[in-house]
Amino acid sequence: MLGVEVRAHGLDIFVTEETGEGPAPFEVRSGEPGIWHLPATADPGVLDDTVVTEPVPLTLFSVGQAGDATLLVNLERYPSVHIKVAADQVPGTLATIGTELAAATGSHAPRILAVGFGHGVIDRFDAGTVTEDLDTALAHIGSGEETVVLADADMVSGQLAELGQAAAIRLVTAGPLAPAGVGLVIDPATPTLAGRHLEPVDHVHVAEATLGDVEALLDLAEAPADARPADEPYRCFDGAHTPAGAQPGDPIILGLLGEPTIAVGESRARDLLDSVSPIAGTKARRVVELLVYLAAHDGTATRGEWLTDVSPDKALSDGYVRNLVLLTRRSLEEITGDGDLLAYDRTTQRFTLAERVRADWAMLRSFAADGEPDGLRAALSLVRGMPFGANPEPWTSAAGISYAMVAEIVDAAVSLAEHALSDGEAPLATWAARQGQLADRYDQGLWRILLRSAGDNPTRERIWQELCDLLAVDGDAAVDLDPATVDLYRVLSTPRAVSADVVVLQEDDEVVIPTRQAV
Repeated sequence: MLGVEVRAHGLDIFVTEETGEGPAPFEVRSGEPGIWHLPATADPGVLDDTVVTEPVPLTLFSVGQAGDATLLVNLERYPSVHIKVAADQVPGTLATIGTELAAATGSHAPRILAVGFGHGVIDRFDAGTVTEDLDTALAHIGSGEETVVLADADMVSGQLAELGQAAAIRLVTAGPLAPAGVGLVIDPATPTLAGRHLEPVDHVHVAEATLGDVEALLDLAEAPADARPADEPYRCFDGAHTPAGAQPGDPIILGLLGEPTIAVGESRARDLLDSVSPIAGTKARRVVELLVYLAAHDGTATRGEWLTDVSPDKALSDGYVRNLVLLTRRSLEEITGDGDLLAYDRTTQRFTLAERVRADWAMLRSFAADGEPDGLRAALSLVRGMPFGANPEPWTSAAGISYAMVAEIVDAAVSLAEHALSDGEAPLATWAARQGQLADRYDQGLWRILLRSAGDNPTRERIWQELCDLLAVDGDAAVDLDPATVDLYRVLSTPRAVSADVVVLQEDDEVVIPTRQAV
C-alpha cells in the first residue's frame, strides 16, 4: 500500500500493481489496476465480514488537502519521503506532519524524532522527541526501534545514506530541493504517486504563532487549580500589538507572489485578508486591495491612479476614501504595533506606505537584477504561486502588472536553470523550472527545461505525460504543443548511435586522430 486519497465519494487506495484485486467491497476500475476504490456508499456490513489474513502495516501522514480531497502517504512503503515546499514553510509543514504522527496510537505506532521544531507540542506525546540537531536525534534511536525522523532537507544531505541503512528508520524531509537519493518526492503543486498524476493539494502547514498558542493552551490545561489570571500561563494570552519576536522598526513584508500575505520581522507570513478582517470587517477586501495595489506599485500611488485601475466604473466619495485609509491604518497597527505605516496627503491625493513596508515583488526584482545564480535562487525562493493568488482582483490583469510579474519570474527561472544545466546541476535546474511554473504552468520554455533536466527516460516520459495532460484539460495537446517542445522531446527520446571509432587527442596534436590502435 503506497498511499490513500480520501474524498467525499470514497477512498482511493494506491497499491502496487502486482497486489491484484482487493476484497469486496473494494472496486478496481477499468484501466487502473493499482487503485482500490472504496465507495462511500459501501455497505458497512460487508466490511464487517471481511477476513484479514495478514495485517498490513500502515504509517500514514497527510501531505495536503484540496477541496474535499486529502492525500496521505504510507511511510511503511518508503525509507525516505521529501515534501517540496518553500524554505520558510519547512518548520510549519514538518511540525504538522510530526504532530499527526506523534498522536498515532497502537502497538505499531513509531517513535517520532523532530529536529529543531515542535517544542512544547510534539514532545508532549509519549512517542515524540524534539532535538536541536540530527546527531542528537540519531543518538535517541534504539536498536530495531521503529522510528520516524523529521528534518529540514538541508540538514541531511550528508547523512541520508547512513539513515537508509537502518531498516527501522523512516525519514521525512521538507524544503525546496530534495536530498540526493530520497525514496519519494511529493510536490503538492503537482503530486504524483505510483506513477499517477494527482490533483494539486495545499500542503499541510501550521504557523509558528499557532504552535505557540497550542503550547500555551496545553500549559493552561496543566496549570494548578489555584492559578490566577496574572500568573503564567494565563499571561501568554494577553493581547499584544507587536507579534512575538518582532521589534519596533522590523521590516514588514507584503507578499504578492502567491496569495497575499503579511509578515513582520522574523515572524511567519500570515494571510493578509484574515489578518485585517478583525478590524476592517466588511471592508476587509477593500483594505487588502489598497495594500496590495500600493505594494505592487513600489509603495505609492495617487488617488486618481488607484481609482482608474481598481474602480474605473464607479466613483468613490471623499468620505469613503478617508474611512478606508483609517481602517487600513488601524489594521496595520493591530498587526504590527505601528499606526503610521500609511500616509495620505489630501493636497496631492497621494497614498504612501512607510519605507519599512516592502513587497516580495520588489525584493525579487532586486535579487534577480544582476543575473547571478545566487541572486536568482534567492528571487525564485520568494515565489509561492500565481501573483496575487488564485483569484486576483480584475485590475491586476487589466493594468497588465500580473503579466509583468509572471514574465519576470519565468525569465529568472529560465536564467537560473540555464546556469545550472551548464554546471551539470540538473536538480537545481528542475527546482528553478518548477518555481517558475508556480507562476505560469503553461510556459513551454519551462517544460523544455524539465525535459532537459530529466536524468533518465522514465522521468522524461512522466514529464512529457504531465505536460500533455495539462494541455488536454483546456484544449488539444497535439495543437497546443510548441514545435520546439516536440522537437526537443523527439531528440532526447531518440537513442544515440555509438561511434565505431574512438577519437583521441594528444596534448601536442593540432588535429583529431581517429584510431582504435591508440586505445
